[in-house]
Amino acid sequence: MARSTPLTTRLVILPSLLLYLICLVTADKKPTSSPAQQSTPFVDQATGLTMERLFGARTSFAFGMALPEQASGSYIGQISFPLVDGAGWGAVGLTGDMEGNFFLAVWPDGRGGVMATFRQGTNEDNPPEVKGAFAVRPIAEGVSVNATALTYT
Repeated sequence: MARSTPLTTRLVILPSLLLYLICLVTADKKPTSSPAQQSTPFVDQATGLTMERLFGARTSFAFGMALPEQASGSYIGQISFPLVDGAGWGAVGLTGDMEGNFFLAVWPDGRGGVMATFRQGTNEDNPPEVKGAFAVRPIAEGVSVNATALTYT
């Protein structure tokens, strides 16, 4: 008989593991994540959503997620990161390294909006876009961008 895992356990363990999987492209080579980092409860002011969030104090990169009560193929995720003069990009991936990683990349479009695509980390300069039977659906009130920061929910 299968045992069900309490939601609170999933909300703590899964985001903690995901921090190890988060990719943020920066100029320096210092690690930006740690498998020992813990998530914390977080309420997004723009959407009112309660999430578990991982925040990197050195990079100001954050990844939050809200899991459904019943297991499904979807979850709500949020990525936030700083920009320099309105430029930059952030990504959330499935492994700790960029090479070979499947990840969601997010960046400002230069016209006040935000772009997001799935990519395959075959190179660091311009990883190719990946299309398939999967999608990202932004929550409009959870998407914001200005000269210093970007948030994509």
